[in-house]
This record gives sequence, structure tokens and C-alpha cells, in this order.
Amino acid sequence: CDKEDWRTFDVSRALAALRSPNQEVRRRTLQKLHVRWYHATRTSMTQILQAAGAPSNAIADIASVVQGCLVCRDWYRPVPRNIATFRLSLAFNEEVQFDLLFYHSLIDEPGKLRNIAHLVDCCIRWSATGECESKEEEELTRKISTIWISIFGPMETLTLDEEAGMRHRHAVDWAEVNNIGLKFKAPRQKAWLVERHNELLRRGLHLTESQMVKE
Repeated sequence: CDKEDWRTFDVSRALAALRSPNQEVRRRTLQKLHVRWYHATRTSMTQILQAAGAPSNAIADIASVVQGCLVCRDWYRPVPRNIATFRLSLAFNEEVQFDLLFYHSLIDEPGKLRNIAHLVDCCIRWSATGECESKEEEELTRKISTIWISIFGPMETLTLDEEAGMRHRHAVDWAEVNNIGLKFKAPRQKAWLVERHNELLRRGLHLTESQMVKE
């Protein structure tokens, strides 16, 4: 591809070009997107562009564009059969990540930690929070039902790490009743999306409380 200033890159213009009846225009646009997305794979590009509403003829051109990339060819090597994959959620409430945030409020006495249930939708990144009275399973499932299920309905899959405290019989029964699939991360792995949102939430709370204390 020709060198260009990526500061002028316009996704809306690229999507408009993908609707062109001219195949060469579509292919050049796909080549730019492929490079812009750090040499994305055929599967990744297909999922993203389908979610963005790209036409079927543009989707059909993706395979030949990715296969024709010289840079990808230079660095290609066969991968093992068992590989880690990135799952793209295409609908709200399809997969929701859960974590328990331990937060020290500036208005509390030293050493006190508040237990905050934190849920994040993997598709649109919508989040919901609620303070829990304890870390017991019964309290966690009650809080999830209150701040999420009562509003949006049960999620298809609830992803959480081993430290979330929901591996016992009560949580399993609660998930079965609500037709929710529980997906636990492997030991020492984290639910990365909600972990990142934890830091954003903690920073927002600290900024708000600092301003409140100052005023």
C-alpha cells in the first residue's frame, strides 16, 4: 500500500468505499483496513465488518486480500491445533464479565474496604455496579439479579475469575434457574475487560470523592 498519513483516516469513508460496485475500490479499501488493523486475520476482519454492516460482496473479497498480503506471508507459520482465540460478542447481553472490586473510600475510616459488584457487557461495554454487604455467594447473586437481570434479563454467559467467590452450589443453582452459562477463567487468568473497567471506576470514584472533600 502507498504511504499515507493515518491521522486523516476516516472509518465512515472506508465503509462507504466498501459499498462501491467497483471491486478494485473495495479491494484497495480492504487492504488499507488490513494494514490499519495491524494485519488482522481473515476471521477478525470478517467479524468486524459484518458487525459494521459491510455488504456481502466486500466480505467475499476479504479472503483474497489477506492471502495476498506480502507482509503476512513473510511472517506466516503454521499454528498449533490448540490456540487461544478472541471471541467477538455481536449482541448485548450475550456475554457479561463479573468481578468484585474492593474499594477504600476517602470518607471511610482507614482499613475499611467496600465490596462493589461490577458487571460489564462484552459487546457494547455497558457496565453496572452495586455495593454488596458481604462477599458471600447469596449476596453476590442477589446483587447481580438486582443491578442487571431485573433490568436487562439474564445474560447468556457470565464470565468470572476464580477469585470471584461463585464456585459453590448456590451460584450453580442460581445460574441454572436463570439459564446462565458460567465461564470461569483459568487459574491466574483475569476477566480482562472488567479488570480494566475496575481501574476506570476506582479512578472516577477517587476523583469524585477528592473533589467532594475539597469542597
